[in-house]
Amino acid sequence: MRCRTQRRSECRAIATAAGLFSATPHLCVRSLPFSWSAKKVLVVSEPSLKFPKSAHLCRGADYARVYARKCKASTDHLLVFADFNEVSETRCGPSVSKKNGSAVKRNLIKRRMREAFRHERALLPVGLDLILIPKKSIESTLADYRTSLKILVPKLALRLASQRPQAEPVSQ
Repeated sequence: MRCRTQRRSECRAIATAAGLFSATPHLCVRSLPFSWSAKKVLVVSEPSLKFPKSAHLCRGADYARVYARKCKASTDHLLVFADFNEVSETRCGPSVSKKNGSAVKRNLIKRRMREAFRHERALLPVGLDLILIPKKSIESTLADYRTSLKILVPKLALRLASQRPQAEPVSQ
């Protein structure tokens, strides 16, 4: 069952306060039909696995900005560059060089990285631009990329948050 609300943060806050929050499902409090009563019920639904165009990193200027920030982390399978973005959505862009093989192999790698991002997107910090670069020496699976994203993206978000300049207090 899918949640009709677009405000996941509200649903998570309610579920966390009730002690019912789990990392994978999307929890939503919704009213019952009028014939039952005015009580609320907790409905558990899966997170959206859509990968809309707004979640793609498309422009060359965005890639250049993320590379210029030089905030990166890696595992045996994946190198991830990250930077904050202006939108409130985490966006992803794969970058696979010709060193990784023929066009067929590069496209397979890109599909696996996009699929891994699509599955992990609901659990990743919001407001980041990510560039995903595969390591060329290892043949990686979808599970390898998913595990790498789970490890690297929160680490990069913390690193970026510590580098972000703090707003100065307003004096009166």
